[in-house]
Amino acid sequence: MTFFDASARFGKEITNHEVVNHEDFIILEPVDAANDAAALAGRMDEAGIAKAIVSHSSMYEFDPVRGNKQLIDEIANFRGRLVPSWIILPEITDRVFKCEPFFDAMKANGVKTLRAYPHINRYLLNSVTMGRQLKYISEYKIPLYLEARFGYEYIYAVLAEFPELTVVVSNTGCWPSARYIYPLFEQYKNVRLETGDLTMLRGHEEIAARFGIERLLFATNFPTNNMGCAISALTGSLLTTNQKETVSSGNLEFLLGEARL
Repeated sequence: MTFFDASARFGKEITNHEVVNHEDFIILEPVDAANDAAALAGRMDEAGIAKAIVSHSSMYEFDPVRGNKQLIDEIANFRGRLVPSWIILPEITDRVFKCEPFFDAMKANGVKTLRAYPHINRYLLNSVTMGRQLKYISEYKIPLYLEARFGYEYIYAVLAEFPELTVVVSNTGCWPSARYIYPLFEQYKNVRLETGDLTMLRGHEEIAARFGIERLLFATNFPTNNMGCAISALTGSLLTTNQKETVSSGNLEFLLGEARL
């Protein structure tokens, strides 16, 4: 089975790592992170993961513009194995994210996925703030990662305005989230779930049976989670061998292939 991790992060963190605890509060904990790309690749070797879509801690903790560039620089020796994912900001305030130059830069750097952190970067992810950008992301089928640890309201809101968006719901926390996620699956055909926190008993099987195997993207969500957790959850599931392979790499490869960049 080939594992293509849909979400991993590296880089020395300024503060302790943010984790959603059992009460759904975001807390800061020391975690065993990878300080650089080589360290992350080493962790992947130990776990048996072939490739990963990656972000850098500086994109999140310091500055998206600098962090996006730093990510590209630091994975230069691992291109093809570590696949870059960028953060996006509103073009109305941050002109470097203006559609034409920004999406051209994505293409030039092999970036096919985006992440939005409106709660941290202080904006609203909606048509008023980012209408042109979100329309482009939707029409060009660029997967947009949205973290559920900030709540589901903003995910529901942006999908209500842009129902064709390819959204990857990530970092859901350790408690079952079916009541939040299943309505999204039911309403929006392009919603996907990364499996880093999918610990619900027979969760893989239920989602596959009810909504289709294509909804699931294998991910470790490292360093929030140990890489082995997501691997064990998938390999230990009752999915067929073909279904496991589809989740472990096939679905993500398909999404990246659909992105028109």
